[in-house]
Amino acid sequence: TEITNNISDEKEVLFYSKKIQAVIRNHWSVPEDIALKYGNKPVEVEIEIDITGGLKSYRLKNSSGNSIYDASIKEAIKKSFPFLPPPKNLFQTSFDSAKITIIFRL
Repeated sequence: TEITNNISDEKEVLFYSKKIQAVIRNHWSVPEDIALKYGNKPVEVEIEIDITGGLKSYRLKNSSGNSIYDASIKEAIKKSFPFLPPPKNLFQTSFDSAKITIIFRL
């Protein structure tokens, strides 16, 4: 049924987002003094990924308030691609890229 498919699609997108977040976290390094001060502040990042897993773009939707902390997340994203190709149901309006939002917090 359509409801079952939607739940299945949502689970697949969530699973994919968690995988991408884990890959980025593996490349994420924050200076200890900055982490202690800003690590509990969520940073929301929108990442646009092409159909092959390549990084098309990214942007901070919500900053930590510290440029070094925010830059460390951006650097981790740059070091992390190419990503796994996204599931097809992640492509909502365009078939050449998909956007996911990830929230980072230490």
